[in-house]
Amino acid sequence: MQRPANLRIMRVMCGGRMEPQFVLDALKNGVDGVLVSHCHKGDCHYVSGNEKTFRRMPLLKKYVEQFGINPKRIYYTQISASEGAELTETVEEFVHILKELGPNPIKKEVK
Repeated sequence: MQRPANLRIMRVMCGGRMEPQFVLDALKNGVDGVLVSHCHKGDCHYVSGNEKTFRRMPLLKKYVEQFGINPKRIYYTQISASEGAELTETVEEFVHILKELGPNPIKKEVK
């Protein structure tokens, strides 16, 4: 499965380990968008780790919106490790959304 060349994957042991600060730092450093994905709800190897991320994502989107960042730059989905085709499809969909949004406005300031 071929994925876009500009995709960078940051793996963590569990979706619950995905701290909101990771997303904020990426956007602050000019990344066009961040896709957050983890196991399906109720199917976490670490019992309830993904539920933390499930609760954090709506708050994170509201938070970035207050700073003038379009919340569509954060894409949240639940895809298990065995669903490679679904991940590829989701990444392509997110890339399309990001192309419509254009470059992260912060990217211009970072240089």
